[in-house]
Amino acid sequence: MFDSPGVWDLLKRYLDDCEVEQVWKAYAVAAQLGALDDYPVKRIPGASFNPRPARLMHILISEAGERSAIVLGACALVCAPKLADHSPTAGLTTAWELALKVIKWLAYPEPLLKNDTAQLSQHHIALASARILDDLRHLHMTSLSALEREKLISHHRNLIENLPAPDSLQRIYTLIKSAVDRQGRHRGL
Repeated sequence: MFDSPGVWDLLKRYLDDCEVEQVWKAYAVAAQLGALDDYPVKRIPGASFNPRPARLMHILISEAGERSAIVLGACALVCAPKLADHSPTAGLTTAWELALKVIKWLAYPEPLLKNDTAQLSQHHIALASARILDDLRHLHMTSLSALEREKLISHHRNLIENLPAPDSLQRIYTLIKSAVDRQGRHRGL
């Protein structure tokens, strides 16, 4: 977390030392599995930015009041493109399984069907929502073509319409809907 001091401070404020260590372990493993690559976002070499796992943690802590070390660890793991190719690391099995299910549900272009959302817990929905919001917030910085961006916006709109909306995530849903509308206005969707 040293590359995101603000999130590090939030974790230390809301979690005990053992929980912070658990989140840090998940973050370190996710980094080894490519979570810090931030594809398809293009970055200026040497520019300072919060890595995607930290951005997702910040969204869940700040916008949904998340305080679970397992869920916050899964935030890092859900950003790791190579997660499914590896076995869970000791002590991270629950966060790993949580992240894998979200990755599968978010799969582009074939998300799980609406009736499959019944199998998603509130934690799954929170992780998926944070990732969708982060995707939309950074879409303008990607290397995606205009057509690929339009498909991704449509994909995320479909995902969010199929997710139940727990009360604890209303703020995130409002931010997602605003981001979708804003992206749509800019692209004439």
